[in-house]
Amino acid sequence: MHYVSPSVWAWRQKRVLKIREGCDLMLTLLPFEARFYEEKGVPVRFVGHTLADTIPLQADRAARVPNSAYPTVRSSH
Repeated sequence: MHYVSPSVWAWRQKRVLKIREGCDLMLTLLPFEARFYEEKGVPVRFVGHTLADTIPLQADRAARVPNSAYPTVRSSH
């Protein structure tokens, strides 16, 4: 069993072949990870993450601290 899936869905996807050979069950934190492993033939179960439902998908720009180390990104649209 392997908990906390490596980010093979983002980088070096061919590594999933070795994972499939060496892992009898992959537990994933994010639902799209489970779909990726299912498509690649890896036994997988989505278990979730306790904070996943509390983290917003969009940044709260109003909560940004002015003059912080992270500058405001302006859209080119």
